Amino acid sequence: MKTKEEELRAISETLEAGEHIRSCIWCTHDVPQSLQDTTCCGILAVTSKRLIFYSSTFGIPWLKFINYHHISSTRLEKNVLDPGSSEHIILMNRNAREVFKYLPEADALEHFIAALGQESGIDVSNHAFHM
Repeated sequence: MKTKEEELRAISETLEAGEHIRSCIWCTHDVPQSLQDTTCCGILAVTSKRLIFYSSTFGIPWLKFINYHHISSTRLEKNVLDPGSSEHIILMNRNAREVFKYLPEADALEHFIAALGQESGIDVSNHAFHM
């Protein structure tokens, strides 16, 4: 995996004029490919205009852009039956469920969630769930 600086540089190269990164977290994201989901590890960045996910899990850079106006809801979930489990950021993006599993190696999740709420204007609710 690349270092955080290399990942951030790759995201920075995709920014539009006037767009800037507000916060980022390491996370995994399931990418649907044919009949199987593939889990990619990368960085999810909150920018002043959209979310950007960058991964090079398989040696090939992969970017996903999520415009804020396409997000209908967001929530933060944690499995209450497994106290050691990671939190998940769940978005409804154009009626498709997007799940990003937080890996605590970058900015604090609280800072990321606050930046996401501020930039997108969408309230990020916090939910516990049972498996």
